[in-house]
Amino acid sequence: MDSVADIADDLEHAWATRPPDQSVTDWEVAHLRPVREQVHAVEKRVFDLERCIASGPPPCSHGE
Repeated sequence: MDSVADIADDLEHAWATRPPDQSVTDWEVAHLRPVREQVHAVEKRVFDLERCIASGPPPCSHGE
């Protein structure tokens, strides 16, 4: 998973080098979908981590 800064740099580069006749909609479909997918993946991990932290430590497995 790329850092947010790397993704922003990649998007800026992609926008700067897009063909002049490419529509904004076509560009967005080509480049923003992967960003959305990464954001959703990060959100899911954060949600899972929050749920894990909220549930407290796992029970001790040493018979205590």
